[in-house]
Amino acid sequence: MGTQAIAAANGCPDIKRLIGRKHDSNFVQTRRWDFQVVPSNGRACAKIGEKIHTPEEISSYILKYMKEIATKKFLGAPTDAVITVPANFTNAQRNSLAPFEMRNSTLQLQWKQQN
Repeated sequence: MGTQAIAAANGCPDIKRLIGRKHDSNFVQTRRWDFQVVPSNGRACAKIGEKIHTPEEISSYILKYMKEIATKKFLGAPTDAVITVPANFTNAQRNSLAPFEMRNSTLQLQWKQQN
């Protein structure tokens, strides 16, 4: 199997749709996913290789990678970021993002300078 095929097999498109969802919800059970969805403490999580990751965890990996790219491109770490979330997020999905500040369906994150 080629490198691109392996990367595609380990990818999680639409992972944001699992944020804040229960594994046994109708939405999770009736949708076709391009990755394996497994329960973890009742929540819908993604199984990648042998590891189980929450949707929030995978999203944080993506944000960290985006920060690395921005740091290299702009020769310094970003101090602010605005990440939009779909307006149709359910209350459960919004509550799972509670550690972050919500403003008008936009997720505002503050990245702290690394020492």
